[in-house]
Amino acid sequence: HADLNDKNQTLEFTPPIQTTAIDTSDGDKILKPIKGAKIEDTVCPSTDLFVPGMNYTITASLKYPDGSSVKDKQGQEIAHTIEFSPSSARECAKVPLGFDASDMSGKTVVVFEDIHLDGHLIAVHHDVKDADQTVKFEHNLATTGSSLGLACACVGAMLMAGGGVWASSMRFKRRS
Repeated sequence: HADLNDKNQTLEFTPPIQTTAIDTSDGDKILKPIKGAKIEDTVCPSTDLFVPGMNYTITASLKYPDGSSVKDKQGQEIAHTIEFSPSSARECAKVPLGFDASDMSGKTVVVFEDIHLDGHLIAVHHDVKDADQTVKFEHNLATTGSSLGLACACVGAMLMAGGGVWASSMRFKRRS
């Protein structure tokens, strides 16, 4: 049978890649929820995927753990694409993702990668459970400040009340 368009006779092979996403500012996996957040995604083939000198397109995009796209304030998916011409079959590429993360307090995101050669998808890494692809955002104290302020006020009131009881007991002891 020689029908190249027959889906029942087509086998697709996508070579595996290894990726690691980090906070560009300090190299860990915890980011501050700020306007200038930066993630660096390192994409490395686990096989001899690349042909040295060829031009590849690598796209990194942010997803929530449920697989839905992370979008900016204009409703656009947060993603970045680079052109990459490796000098060896296993050379790694670094894909930077800079974005406004001011509303990401306490959230977790996963970086997905797609590699294309001449417009054809040759490798993907889409795994919402991969810890190496996952980064988290700190809880922003500004969003919980009212709760924190209330807790401090309650503790302060208890200390003042306790001080008042202690002062009253001291006066009582002096009169005796």
